[in-house]
Amino acid sequence: MMPPGTGGNLPVRVSYMGEVLTKNVALKFSYRAPTITSLSPTIYIHNMLGNSSSPPSSSSRLLITGSEFGPSSEVSSLSVMIGGLYPCTNVTMSTPHTVVSCIPPPYFQGRNLNVTITVSNQRSPPLSPISVYACGDGSCLSY
Repeated sequence: MMPPGTGGNLPVRVSYMGEVLTKNVALKFSYRAPTITSLSPTIYIHNMLGNSSSPPSSSSRLLITGSEFGPSSEVSSLSVMIGGLYPCTNVTMSTPHTVVSCIPPPYFQGRNLNVTITVSNQRSPPLSPISVYACGDGSCLSY
């Protein structure tokens, strides 16, 4: 059984009684790529002053639930992208392998944007939608 981990195309070394049996064989192993199953909230609002709020709560973090996010020791290898162009910041792992949160970057907007998570160079299939709106003076820009 493999220990929990992350990554793809990792070298495999097989030995028996001290003798390496895979010297001339290039065996590779890959953990499963991450998968996103849900996002919360699915509507995210930025005010034009750079502060963020996400209805219905006052939390400014995007919560990402899924699988194969890796152990908490791998949090430095995590990245989250919104719309393929906008990286989340302050990525933290709330629950090893299954729950990650981050702060979407300020000053961008879009509707039905895909979200992906990359762990040790393995990227999840995109999950959508999340909509991001820029607001100021009590009004939100809309499409």
